[in-house]
Formats: sequence, C-alpha cells, structure tokens
Amino acid sequence: MPVTKESPSEAPVLDSIAMVPPESSAEEGPISTPQDRKWSIHSPWAKRGIVLCSAMTAFFSPFSSQIYLPAMTSIASDLDLSISQVNLTVTTYIVTQAILPMFVGPLADTFGRRPAYLLCGLIYIAANIGLAEAPNYTALLVLRSLQSAGSSPTVTLCGAVIADVATSAERGTYASITGIPTVLGPALGPVVGGLVSQNLGWRWIFWLLTILAGVNLLIIILFLPETCRALVDDGSVAPPRLYRTAWQWTAERRATGDIQTENPQQRDERPKKPVMASILGNFAMLWEKETGLLLGSGCLLFAAYTGLTTALATNFARAYDLSPTDTGLMYLPMVAGTLLGAILAGPMMTWNYKRHCARQGVPYDRSRQIDLLGFPIERVRLEIGIPFLAASGVAIMAWGWAVQSKVHLAAPCSISAVVGLGMTIFNNTIWALLMDIHTARAGTATAGANLGRGVVSAATTAFIAPAIDGLGMGWTFTVLAAPYAILVPIMWYVMANGMRWRAQQAQVLVGRAQADGEDSGGVEGHAPSGK
Repeated sequence: MPVTKESPSEAPVLDSIAMVPPESSAEEGPISTPQDRKWSIHSPWAKRGIVLCSAMTAFFSPFSSQIYLPAMTSIASDLDLSISQVNLTVTTYIVTQAILPMFVGPLADTFGRRPAYLLCGLIYIAANIGLAEAPNYTALLVLRSLQSAGSSPTVTLCGAVIADVATSAERGTYASITGIPTVLGPALGPVVGGLVSQNLGWRWIFWLLTILAGVNLLIIILFLPETCRALVDDGSVAPPRLYRTAWQWTAERRATGDIQTENPQQRDERPKKPVMASILGNFAMLWEKETGLLLGSGCLLFAAYTGLTTALATNFARAYDLSPTDTGLMYLPMVAGTLLGAILAGPMMTWNYKRHCARQGVPYDRSRQIDLLGFPIERVRLEIGIPFLAASGVAIMAWGWAVQSKVHLAAPCSISAVVGLGMTIFNNTIWALLMDIHTARAGTATAGANLGRGVVSAATTAFIAPAIDGLGMGWTFTVLAAPYAILVPIMWYVMANGMRWRAQQAQVLVGRAQADGEDSGGVEGHAPSGK
C-alpha cells in the first residue's frame, strides 16, 4: 500500500535529500512514454554530487585489493612469511569481496544506504589501523578479510544509489562515473602501493588508506543523503532522523517544513520484503536469462583484466627487469585508457539513447523515467559496448605476445591503454544495463555482479602464474582472450531478445503479486506510472 503523504507540488522540498517506486498498473501496455512525475527531486548538480561521493567510496574496494601487491615481498620478509602465505591474504580478501555484498545488498535495499555506508566505513578504518600495526600472520590474515568486509559492499551500494536518483536517460553518464572504480582501482593501486612501500614502508600503505577513508567517511556523514526509495521515495519524504546528514539537520533548522514527514505508524505499515527472501532472490537473479548472460559476460571480461594486472606486477616486471616503482608506473597507460573510456562512455550512451528515443517517437526527458517494457534499452547500451568488447579481446591477446617477444616497452604499454579503454566502455554499458533492468533491486543486481567478478578474480589470480609457466605469456593471454569471440555473438543475442525476456518476466512478477493478493509496487524494467 502506498504511503499517504503530500504531493510534491504541495510541499517544498529540500534539495539535499532523495522511494519506493509508485504503483504501476499491470494493465498498462508497453508504451515508452515519460512519466508525469519526476523520478527524483534532486537537482542535476545534487545528483552529480551524490553519485561522485558514492563512486569515491566504491573506489576503496578494488584499490585496497591491488595497492597491497607491490609490498608482498616486503611483508613476507618483515613478518618472516613465505610468498604463499602472503598470497593467501590476497585470496581471503577476494573471497570476502565476492560473498559479503550478496548479504549487504538486500539489507541496504530494505533498511537504507546510509547505515550501510557508515557501518562499512567504520569497519574499514578499524581494519586498516589494525593492519598498519599487524604483529604477525594471523592478524594480517584476519584483518585483510575484515578490510574487505568494510570496502566490498560499497561497490554494490554505488549501483543502488544511481538507480535511486537517475533515470535511464541519465544512467549512461552516471554509470560511466561509477564504472571508474571497478577498472581504475586495480590499475592505480599498484602504482601508489609501489611508491609508498619503497619510500615509506609497507605499513604506511594502510595508514594512507586510513587517512583517505577517514576523509571520505566525514564527507558521507556531512553530505551524502539517504536515497533508498523504500524510505525516502523520490527524495520528498524525510528519512528517519538518525539517517539524516549534518547538512540536512542544519537546513531543517533554517527552514522548518521543507521536507515531507511521515508519522511512525505510516512508516511501520509500509510493506517490506523479508531480508532472507531478498538474499535468496540474489541467487535466483543469477539464473534469469538476460541477467545471467550479462553477469557471465562481465565475469569473463574481468578474468582477462585480472590476469593482465597480475602478470604485469610479476612476469612483465621480470621480463623487462623493472624495479617496484617502475613496475607501478607501467600501470599508468592502462589508467589513462580507463579514464578516457570513462570520459567517452557517458556521452556515447546518452547519444544512442537520444537516437533511439527519436526512432521510437519518445520525448527525451532526463528528469522522467520512461516505460522500458516497450523500449529497446539493450540496444541502447550494447550497440556502444560490443565494438569495444571485440577491441579488448584483440588487445589482450596482442599484449601477451608483445611481452613474450620482449618488444620495445612502448608496445605493451600502448596496448594496455587500449585494453583499459575498451574494457571500461564495455563494462560501463553492462553496468548501466543491469541498473536499467533491475531498478527496484539495483543493490542485489550489483551484488550479483560483484560475486561473479570476485570468484573469477580469485580463480584467475591462482591460475595465471602456473599457466604462464606452462604455456608462456602469448598462449596464456590467447586463452584469456578466446572467450571474447563467444561474448560478441552472445551480446548480439541479448540485444535481439532482451526486451521480449523482460516482458515475460514482468508478466510473471505481476502474476505472482496478484496470486499473493499484493500490490506489485512497480515491476523491474517497467517504469512506474507515477499515478
């Protein structure tokens, strides 16, 4: 049952705050028209600030994983450990990184984004302080897992925040911003880790992370509003008092009544899906046809990327006799390609979205969500991503053979820039599409993506060294690039059938809701009517 509250037009709103999607009618046809009601009350600049803050927080998960790598030899020597023992701390980080978001995502979808952000931030800071003072292997192993527990859910939360505040017309741009941490973190981490470890010692890596995370947590406390639509609707409903930012408390003192309020009874009466059902729904989502294909493609893409970043720190460094600092600098071309991809992906997806709106006869309006059941959103995203997917596969294979042949250093560096460019653009299109088709469960969708990537990353990290020893760099990266030849036609298949699959899934969900005697509260891939 929808919560009774004032219409947004009848009450002023506070622009630093952000709903359960309004009811949608199961009888509406798949006509892709903008809804009368704006998706979010936030101004464009407020949305940019919210998304940027979320992206900054999500950066810590992949960054913390990779900043550690250049210091592994120093840690082993200092704590009298073998390299295998230190490698196990990497594995525990990745395993926690893969599994924990599957549980945090549903909790955040039910109880809000802000509590999850604050709890993760405190855990992460405490773990880094402990790691900086770690006296032995047991402490290192446990605290690395705790560090991952504090950072890994933020990637899931970032995708959920975008779905909360952005329409499909805007998600291309915002997904480009939030796609940066996924690809830039693994590339930039070794650069910073190598410099800090060589000049200040490995313990200062964790002190640096503590300082950065502390600043980030302060920004969240002061400015990042609660955006979960189950709590604040489009931003016009005040969140519970403990969920409010310092900025909101100050603004309320200046202008009482700027935001709508609910009495506790109304808030308690709002239906909530059981958390355990949401967690189980995470795993069920992986078997949905379109979602499974998209997540599987993203995982295979990430396998090759993980293999390259891992080999660059070890086999590449040995092949060219590089110091730890020089090895870290070799990641910079990939960083440059990643940044260029992030800059280009958003405008390209927005251009293609406008083009398809014109072809469908749908007015283009960034502030209002359209009904995606009758809109080819798969084509909008994947027409941009597929060419870069193919280019990435070719570049991955070329990089392996270039390193094996020990050609001039400029060649593998240039190729790694192409890898960063192609993977970033394709990754961002997949990221945006997952949020489009799972708007109501964005936290669970991104958690599923995180699970797959974590499992693949752990497997690739374990596989890459023996594979290179047995096959050589060239053939190893040919094997890693081979799935790309399969992924391209799979993405074409999704483009051709995705809209039909979503319509079928919507009918199933509506049927279940009617059978249970419940209101559907909006169907994923089918924008709410706003009535």
